[in-house]
Amino acid sequence: MGGPRPATRWDQQPSSSPGEAGRGPDGLAQRVRDTRFTAPPITAGHGVRACRLPALHRDPLDRILAARARTEGMTTVTRDKWIPQYDVSVMAV
Repeated sequence: MGGPRPATRWDQQPSSSPGEAGRGPDGLAQRVRDTRFTAPPITAGHGVRACRLPALHRDPLDRILAARARTEGMTTVTRDKWIPQYDVSVMAV
């Protein structure tokens, strides 16, 4: 079963303030441990495919996550408004 990638944990850091209980990378890491999710790696091939996606905005991490999801046929769990525009399966949270 797929799950949040390390890059996803990193991407959440700027939007979480210290002291927000259960949020941010530490809270996410705990929630992931409480599930059966795995953290499959992002490969160089995914990076190449990400470079071929349109730059809909300035976040290259979104393109990498979208490329990974498209290549592997995975659903991306996100609240990000940009990722669905990359024609990937999304579970909005």
